[in-house]
Amino acid sequence: MKITKAFFILTVLYLASSVLCACRLEAKEPAISLGRDEVMRLAVENNLDIKLARIDAEYIYTDVDDAKSVFDAIISAGADYEDNSLKAASSFLGGESHTANYNFGVSKKFGSGTSVGLDFTNKRSSVNSAFVTLNPSHESAIALTVSQPVGKNFFGLADRGDVEAAKLNVEQADLLSLNKIEQALAQAEIEYWSIVFSCRVVELKKRMLDKAEFLYEVYSDRFSRGISEKPDLFASKANVNIRKIDLRVAENEVLSASNLLKLSLNINFASSFTPRDAIEILPQKVELIPNMKQAINSRRDYLAAVKKVEAQEIEVAVKKNNLWPEIDLVASFKRNGIDTDGREAIRDVFDENNSDYYFGVNISLPLENRKAGSQYKKARLLKKKALISLKKLELTIVSELDNKVRGVNLDAEKIEKWSKVVKLEQAKLDEEHKRVMYGRSNSDTLIRFQNDLLSAQLNLALTYFEYRVSKIELELAKNAMLANLSRQNILIIKD
Repeated sequence: MKITKAFFILTVLYLASSVLCACRLEAKEPAISLGRDEVMRLAVENNLDIKLARIDAEYIYTDVDDAKSVFDAIISAGADYEDNSLKAASSFLGGESHTANYNFGVSKKFGSGTSVGLDFTNKRSSVNSAFVTLNPSHESAIALTVSQPVGKNFFGLADRGDVEAAKLNVEQADLLSLNKIEQALAQAEIEYWSIVFSCRVVELKKRMLDKAEFLYEVYSDRFSRGISEKPDLFASKANVNIRKIDLRVAENEVLSASNLLKLSLNINFASSFTPRDAIEILPQKVELIPNMKQAINSRRDYLAAVKKVEAQEIEVAVKKNNLWPEIDLVASFKRNGIDTDGREAIRDVFDENNSDYYFGVNISLPLENRKAGSQYKKARLLKKKALISLKKLELTIVSELDNKVRGVNLDAEKIEKWSKVVKLEQAKLDEEHKRVMYGRSNSDTLIRFQNDLLSAQLNLALTYFEYRVSKIELELAKNAMLANLSRQNILIIKD
């Protein structure tokens, strides 16, 4: 009766202690209590992969300005002076001359392909010749030149195409950067649940150590009263040592899992973690069709592939236009003024009607044009390749989503089955404890039953962890993690 009463008291104490979290590792440093939501926030703020992804996104944005630079206005200026004392073949030319030029200009290309240039020139010259009418003379001129391509680069087709292609490439890179951010967040969350799972394993192994120590106390008492044999005493003592080893290994796994999360969160290694969440969760099965529709609308690699096709379509149009000859319509208008005084020469430019009008057509046509033809064929082949890749990606998404959905549902089913197994193993062990109290069992059977229960509990905890990971991987496969975290007000990232 005393043994039965002691067993009852220890069992009550064991059940009460099992409610508390057993993952309280001895550590000199203060522990950080974290929940899943806080881990996500810290990952967004500190994760180095996320910071690198953001830099990559900012870096690729510079390509748009690079493409737009073709439309930048250009200002030019120049000045030169010449003192010529070379011998001349004729005395009419003079023996010495001085020439100074002061020029200023601005030019710009527009989206229509039109190039406009405005030049203002000033020239001062003097020569020691009696046959020169104005000596010294100042000539000022202003000229407006307009050029419009109507063949190759038809009304700026190639220039605008380069800009649009650069924008699409930036959008693709931006989508891929968001993918990297989401993958880093998913990895951090999985690492967090790995700590929670490891803590659950510690808790279960602590419970089993308590059971092993209780069993050893029972057999020690029975041996002292001469109603138990040495093999049972030795077996129960060995079982206690085995349980202690298992517990130390489990505690070490918690520290290893914590170090991985510290790397992801980029925080001080002097801190340890105490998770606030439980590994257990109410499993829910998911359906393929709704998740498939969501994936098609949100998968960034699919959206990037669509943009790649659009970029290739632009490239094909540009390369096809390059097959045309260069045909440029050119027009210019010029006025000048000449005087011995520089200010009067400038005034004459605007006051007098000294004008020059020019209209022309410049044509350049490579006879073979093999380079343009080769580039056009390459662009068409790349477009076909992009379309095929897009189709392949669609099939890949369907296959991937099907695998992820089945994985979630399988883990949910496994949780249900393992929960029943744990209850049965617990009932089996409880009955065997009763048999031990009446001397109808032995240590080998009881230890084996303890192992059976521990194995079932560990498998159940592992299945809960796998279910958590499967859910994360499903959200990652749909590229829905960032949107979900934003809806939960956990973080704000433009998706």
